Amino acid sequence: MVAKLFPEAKILIARRDPRDVVISSFRHRFIFNVLTSALTNLASAADFYDALMTLTERYRTELPLATHAHRHEDLVADFDDVVRDICRFIGLDWTEAMRDFAETARRRDIRTPSADQVRRGLSNEGLGRWRRYGAAIDPVLPRLAPWIARFGYAS
Repeated sequence: MVAKLFPEAKILIARRDPRDVVISSFRHRFIFNVLTSALTNLASAADFYDALMTLTERYRTELPLATHAHRHEDLVADFDDVVRDICRFIGLDWTEAMRDFAETARRRDIRTPSADQVRRGLSNEGLGRWRRYGAAIDPVLPRLAPWIARFGYAS
């Protein structure tokens, strides 16, 4: 639908280690609905992630839309360069004020699940969080393994 209605649209894909995405989604207390019901256990959260990434990659290859993917870990490590790349992709000029996103967020009414995190600014606090779950995450690793490899994350 987006490709038909907005053929000039540019799609930005923010990636993160699939294991961290699944753990984070499972741990978060979303308002329960049809979509979030898949996040109530690790197995269905991993299945949901797999289905969404499969669909995303299919759309990337089959739809005539410009896409740009970046890794969250790279954004945390080198905010300026990653945001400059994003700006080039979407056709915006980089400004120094972009570094102040957390302060801007604190002044606004943001109603997303990650609002508190955005207001705190970037940190590496959530990176590799999946490791804390030890054997509990083992059953879903086979489902996530293709994405871990495809997106260049270490096993």
